[in-house]
Amino acid sequence: MTEPPARPQREALESVDQRPWHTDASGSYTFRPYWPYVPGESLMPQTNPFHSMVPRKLTDSELARAIRLDMEAELDAINLYAAHIDATDNEDAKAILRHVMDEEREHAALFWELIARLDPAQAEHIKVMSEKFRLIVSGASHEAVEAAGEGGERSAAAEPGLDKRLTVGSLRR
Repeated sequence: MTEPPARPQREALESVDQRPWHTDASGSYTFRPYWPYVPGESLMPQTNPFHSMVPRKLTDSELARAIRLDMEAELDAINLYAAHIDATDNEDAKAILRHVMDEEREHAALFWELIARLDPAQAEHIKVMSEKFRLIVSGASHEAVEAAGEGGERSAAAEPGLDKRLTVGSLRR
């Protein structure tokens, strides 16, 4: 069995351009895997489970930011599985992919709920946007949509000069 390369050689491999498609000297596109092959190591890339560890517990705000990234990964997986479904006629594969894709949808929904609990400002936006969504799809005027969620400021906004909202015009000096 071949011994893994010494650390300096490994570092040289890690610094190699990792794009799967690259242009060689003749200008032709060639394919290579996302990771350089190192003899004696697994061919499958592995995510280090400790790469994002911090030396302390996260605040709710920091955790909400991390969960948003997790949610992004779930949404990306949904799109990836949908593309796989579109790319095959194999009904067994489609059934499995649909099942897994549905699990990812559930994960994304759970993360969305968790973010709303961790970030009160986000929760308020969700509440207001639900009302705005309802108004938009029911054909309400732009003014009615924009007034949604403003609470008591709605009556003050009707009188000129009393509008306390920041708008592009209010930022001019």
